[in-house]
Amino acid sequence: MDAFSDCASVCVCVCVCVCVCEIATRLLPSPCVCVPALLCLSPAGSLSVSNEAWLPLSSFHSRRKRYCSSPLSHFTPPTHFFGLWFQGKTQAPAQRWVELEKPLKKQLDKFGNEPLLFFGVMFYVPSVSRLEQEATRYQYYLQVKKEVLDGRLHCAVEQGIRLAGLAVQADFGDFTQFMSQEFLREYVLFPVNWPNGEEVLEEWTQKVAEEHKSHCRMQAAEAELLYIKEVEKLDGFGQESFAAKDNYTNDIFIGVSFIGVFVKHRNGRSIMLHKWKDIGTIAHNKSAITVEITSRDDTIIFHMEDMEMAKYIARLFTARHKFYKQNKICAE
Repeated sequence: MDAFSDCASVCVCVCVCVCVCEIATRLLPSPCVCVPALLCLSPAGSLSVSNEAWLPLSSFHSRRKRYCSSPLSHFTPPTHFFGLWFQGKTQAPAQRWVELEKPLKKQLDKFGNEPLLFFGVMFYVPSVSRLEQEATRYQYYLQVKKEVLDGRLHCAVEQGIRLAGLAVQADFGDFTQFMSQEFLREYVLFPVNWPNGEEVLEEWTQKVAEEHKSHCRMQAAEAELLYIKEVEKLDGFGQESFAAKDNYTNDIFIGVSFIGVFVKHRNGRSIMLHKWKDIGTIAHNKSAITVEITSRDDTIIFHMEDMEMAKYIARLFTARHKFYKQNKICAE
């Protein structure tokens, strides 16, 4: 069956493409050509852009009424929560966000492993209730689900099974429309870093099938909402961290979240957290990053691998600081 014969698939694809194109137009003055899961940008060569979180084609059927009964504008998400990123040439950082005020080709030539851009959540929120539009929640859901399945967010087996049951309901609808639960064996249910023995996978899949049945008659939007709420409880949700050294040359991680700037030991143990409302200027000096703590009239210093890395992270942290303070998220 042709992927575009179902209007639901067209709406979902347009939804993502509109969001990606709106971001991309800030990078390039020339028109963009969008196709589902692919964005070709000119004139700086062909650059493939992947949503990296497409649903299985069969799941579009469960969304037909949802996407075809409302105007397309209802499903066009605002872009300010999202961004574009690419794989770096090195592991520091392995994932690098596109800086919209700089030429795209220059960034990819200098730092990119290949000319491939990915669409993702750049600004997480502490509660999904802050995402007012259904389309925003939908794209947010796709991205947090991918973080779980890629193993970037760790969850216990019971949590993973609950999440998988909600994802199946969101992506496929009620179990009653299927002759059996065999289709679950073809669907990615569990994180890639979980054990993959046949016996244990069979046991977990049966538990997911029971979870799926318990969600019968639940709307896709509600299942997505509950999925996000469950993921919000996971350790590390909404965090992005980088290897650094403190002033005593200790190896640490510094990072950002919707709460503020945090510091952790390499073993993951938390050292300190400074909320956005207590932070002033974030800057860099050669390979050092300085964070002004206004609440105690102090400045903390972190040392990065090199000046280029310090510059990138200082800009990234500053962008997060501006976003969360402007949206008054840091007060929570």
